[in-house]
Amino acid sequence: MVLDLALGHPAIHIRVPGPLNASSLASVLPDIQPIPAEQYPAADAACITDVSYSGGWVPIKKARELFDPALGGSGGFDKWVLGTFVINPRDAFRTYNTPMKVSCMIYNCRRISSTWGP
Repeated sequence: MVLDLALGHPAIHIRVPGPLNASSLASVLPDIQPIPAEQYPAADAACITDVSYSGGWVPIKKARELFDPALGGSGGFDKWVLGTFVINPRDAFRTYNTPMKVSCMIYNCRRISSTWGP
């Protein structure tokens, strides 16, 4: 539901530190925010899975539409974005295995979701 709302708003953009690929997908958290129209990227800006992507803002709808088919296409995008809101049992024991790491994950989820809330 939250993702559907984001996809319907042209102001919602996404960025990651560099191009996403199969090896970085599981470890990279997206930065998702509404941005002012004057900060919108050029229409021909590279997508987040393109090797030429340099970390700038991309409209979330465009990022989903152009998500690399090798990473699952639009369904892979949905799975990746929604997965960043969840701590699965494997992550709980391996990645987020201290109170500080869990707190950081919760903070990141709240930061992302608060941009979409009322």
